[in-house]
Amino acid sequence: MLDASALLHDLGTIIAYDGHHKHSQTLIHYNGLAGYSRREICLIALLTRYHRKGTPDIEGYETVLNAQDEKTLVSLAGILRMAEFLERGRNAAVSDVSAQWDDDTLRITLVGDEHPAVEIWESQRNAVPLLESAFNRRVTIDSMAAPAD
Repeated sequence: MLDASALLHDLGTIIAYDGHHKHSQTLIHYNGLAGYSRREICLIALLTRYHRKGTPDIEGYETVLNAQDEKTLVSLAGILRMAEFLERGRNAAVSDVSAQWDDDTLRITLVGDEHPAVEIWESQRNAVPLLESAFNRRVTIDSMAAPAD
């Protein structure tokens, strides 16, 4: 589901860039996806809806999804949102990611040739709060590349 939503999250731009996250949700919800169950389609649609902002919830999908699905939605939306903002500069500054966690902290280390200052800043502002909520851990982001002088 995460893979499908990562591939389809910007689908709504064929309608309009403004509100494209909602357009993506609508297109997936009403057209479905071959090979996925109704439950999975609903989750993928919601993941595309929350890939960049908003508080993920299953409102409107309660007949198909349950509380455990909402927990899954929040966790996967946090991961997808982090990926979205780690590519915010659209310059492939982040080539790989390493994640380590313990009971208190999720540490995300970014790999790339250049220090991804924009990506770190955008991720801290837009993705970290959701990840912290989803995984109940403090999230830190650092880079293996040294900041530019």
